[in-house]
Amino acid sequence: MALPYVLNNGNLSKFLKHIQTAKVPTKLDYSYLEQAGFKGKNDRYLTTFLKALGFTDAAGIPTQRWHDHRNTAQGPGVIATAIQEAWSGYFDMYADAHARADDDFKNWARGAEPKASEVTVNRSLGSRFKTAVKLGDFSSTPASTPASPAVPHASPAAPPPATPLAPGKVSVGTVGGLTINIELQLPATADAKFFDQFFASMRKHLLDVDE
Repeated sequence: MALPYVLNNGNLSKFLKHIQTAKVPTKLDYSYLEQAGFKGKNDRYLTTFLKALGFTDAAGIPTQRWHDHRNTAQGPGVIATAIQEAWSGYFDMYADAHARADDDFKNWARGAEPKASEVTVNRSLGSRFKTAVKLGDFSSTPASTPASPAVPHASPAAPPPATPLAPGKVSVGTVGGLTINIELQLPATADAKFFDQFFASMRKHLLDVDE
């Protein structure tokens, strides 16, 4: 990831306040910056920095975040959210990244962007902590944290297995030379009373067959 920064932190604060009082431009470019009074070459970094904060899209067109920031009541929260997204890796490491010491940011930045020079790291630190963070309100904005894995829904408890049945075979008799056999599945039980009643019922209802 690139480490966003500006070279004129004082003008960053001024420009963010300018957004709240001026009409939304068609596009944020060098021409607009000059017309708004930000004429220095260092002010040109505002275009890339505001893009990193999500205030403009890749083409420099103001996004909904730009519009939301114009509401002075919402502005600090909007900036806090933008900072959390622009330095999301840092907030993934520390929930209170906005309040951490400078060295914590530097150590993270060196690992996140190994090719970044020490100058770039310090510039990003300056824009990150000395200016943008002071303008953001993190009290009402939850810090970015790693996505928690979804908790799978518990599967319904499996029904208890059916009571094993002891196979049994009863010969009913013959009808006109045709032998009739009925195969039964009897519950596995040692209750003699059950079998007495069972076979009595069998004799009554099934074994009374006229040949």
